[in-house]
Amino acid sequence: MLLKILLGIAIGATAGALLGSTRSCETGGCPLTANPYRGGVVGGFLGLMVALSFLQAPAGAPRAANSAAPASLITITSDKQWKDAQATLPDKALVVFHAQWCGACKRFAPTVQDVAGKVEGQAKVYYVDVDAAPGAAQPYGIQYLPTTVALVKGKENQTFVGIVDEERLLTALDIRPAAAAAAPAPAAQN
Repeated sequence: MLLKILLGIAIGATAGALLGSTRSCETGGCPLTANPYRGGVVGGFLGLMVALSFLQAPAGAPRAANSAAPASLITITSDKQWKDAQATLPDKALVVFHAQWCGACKRFAPTVQDVAGKVEGQAKVYYVDVDAAPGAAQPYGIQYLPTTVALVKGKENQTFVGIVDEERLLTALDIRPAAAAAAPAPAAQN
C-alpha cells in the first residue's frame, strides 16, 4: 500500500516537473506549467490522489473487515446469474439492488452482510448489481438505490427503499434474530 502511494507521488511529481519545464504558462499563474518546482509539487499531489483512489476496496459483495461473506449471501453480477438464482429461490429471500457508484449502498452493505449471517439456513440474500444485471431490476421497477425486496414463497412481501435496519428486514421475512429467539417468552399475567 505504501509502495503504491509513493509510486503515485513519484510519477505525478515527475510528470508535473516535466510539464513545468515547458513554461508554457505566460502569466506564471498556472500550477502545472509555471515552473518545474511548482509543476512537481502539484503533479505529486495529483499522483497521490490517483494512488489513493486505486486503494479503495474492490468491487463485489459487502465484506466486514475481518470476516468472509456468509454462505447465504449470493452476489449477482449478470442477468444469467439472476435467472439461474430465480429457478432455485428458497421460500424466504431478500433481494438487495445496489450499484458500485452508490454511496448509500456502500453504507448499507455491512447491514446486508449481518442480515445474511443471521438468516443462514432459513433464507438467502441476493446482492444484485443493477449495472451488471439490469434485467434483474426491471421486473421490480427499481428506481432508487439501494432497494431491498423481501420475497416469501417467490412473491413480493415488502419493498424497502434506502438504508433499512436489520430488524425490519428480518421481520419482513418473519425471521427472529437469534437473541430474540433464545429469550424465554413472557409469562401470561392474570
